Amino acid sequence: MFAGEQFDSSLGDYYLRDRFYEAASGRFLRRDVYEGLLDEPLSLHKYVYAHSNPINLIDPLGLYSLQQGNMVHDAIGLDFSRSGSRRFWDQNFRGGRRLTVKRILGDADGLSLGFPGFNRKRVDLADYDTRQFYEIKPVNRFTEGVQQMTEYLFILNFAPGQTNRWHIGSASNYTPSPVVPLPTGEIALVAPPTMGVITYSIHNPRLTLALLEATNAVLVATLLTAAIVVASQARGFA
Repeated sequence: MFAGEQFDSSLGDYYLRDRFYEAASGRFLRRDVYEGLLDEPLSLHKYVYAHSNPINLIDPLGLYSLQQGNMVHDAIGLDFSRSGSRRFWDQNFRGGRRLTVKRILGDADGLSLGFPGFNRKRVDLADYDTRQFYEIKPVNRFTEGVQQMTEYLFILNFAPGQTNRWHIGSASNYTPSPVVPLPTGEIALVAPPTMGVITYSIHNPRLTLALLEATNAVLVATLLTAAIVVASQARGFA
């Protein structure tokens, strides 16, 4: 069963929030609205789920597999934590420290709050010294990241008993490496934080190179054909 799915017994299909999935064929019944990446052929298919590998991959948002996103978070989080003595990152996906709003308010500001919701909202990166925080999102989810930042900013600044001020993370305080290698051989192209949101896109260098080589080959063939035509026309007029 997929997370958040509903099963339609009359059709034998699964409803995954936005589209019906037919388990027998391993295909969705409606096109994916995500355009995909030219250097990731599997991402261009509009009807498959998780690159046709649902045993090892999940894709709850239809952008990248959760494993790819976790690897990007892992790399940026480690870099962030090593760049300052009191910089922390959310490690919930690897079974580690959960950087919840409640934990931040307790560890950084000494507040002990019992609101259950504060323990469910997790910040990706938090700098306790400068009191700045960040979200990490795929580039297509930038707007969602801004909405989360706005919500967290309100909670952190207006929690009962709060006297300290938290701020949206700036690029001058932290900027991750623009290119992050992943264990899979892929790379994440990472943008500096905008409104506290660090965005990324994932690419396969080998496929990108192959695509460029194919494009160049077509260009060379086109130029060669044009040269032959021009030469033939020149001989005809001689």
